[in-house]
Amino acid sequence: MFWFFKTADKIEKIDRATSRSFAKVRADIDALSSWVSYLYDENYRLKQKVENLQHIVGSQALEINDLKVDFKNMPKTPSELKKSVESVCDFDRLFRRLRLIEEKIDVLETKAHHVSRPVVHSVSHVPSKPASSSALKDKLMRRLARNSKEYIKNVILGLVNKYGKMTALQLRDIVVDEQGLCSKSSFYRILEEMEIEKVIAPVHEGKKKIFIPAS
Repeated sequence: MFWFFKTADKIEKIDRATSRSFAKVRADIDALSSWVSYLYDENYRLKQKVENLQHIVGSQALEINDLKVDFKNMPKTPSELKKSVESVCDFDRLFRRLRLIEEKIDVLETKAHHVSRPVVHSVSHVPSKPASSSALKDKLMRRLARNSKEYIKNVILGLVNKYGKMTALQLRDIVVDEQGLCSKSSFYRILEEMEIEKVIAPVHEGKKKIFIPAS
C-alpha cells in the first residue's frame, strides 16, 4: 500500500514537470511565432523598399542614358558649338544684314538731312526723317545686342559643360581673344549675369575662382 502512494506521488511530480515543460515549450513557440511574424513583416517592408529603389534606379538609368546620348551629340569644340547654334540662327548672316541696313540708314539720314534743309522753315510741321531713322537704328541695334548676348551665353555654357570647370580667364581667352564675340567688359558683365541667373556656379579652389555647370 505504501508503495502505491509512493508511485502515485512520483506520477504526480512527473505530471507537474511535464506540464511545466509543455508550458515552457508553448511560451517558446509563442515567442518564436511573434518573431516569425515580425520578421515576415520586416521582410515585406524591405521587399517594398527594394522594389521602389529598383523603380527609381530604372528611371535614373533611363535619364542617364538620355544624358549620355545628349552629351554624345553635343558639340565638342567651340567651332562645333558655333556651327550648332548657327544652324538654328545664322548670326553671321544676320550681323551682315544688320550692318548693311545700318549703312543704308546712315545714307538715308544724310540724304534726308540735305533734302529737308531748304524747306525747314516753310514746312516745319513735317516729322524729321533722321529722328525716325535713328529710332529704327536704335531698335535694330538693341535687337542685335540681345541676340549677341544670348549667343555668347550659349557659347560660355557649352564650354563649361564640355570641360566641367573653367576659369574666367580661360573663358575670356576663347570668347574674346579667339572668337572675338564681344569686348572684355561685355564678357564679364555676361558672366556675372549667368552667375546671378544660376546658369553656371562659381566655386573656389584655393584663391582661384572657377565656374562649373549649375546643379
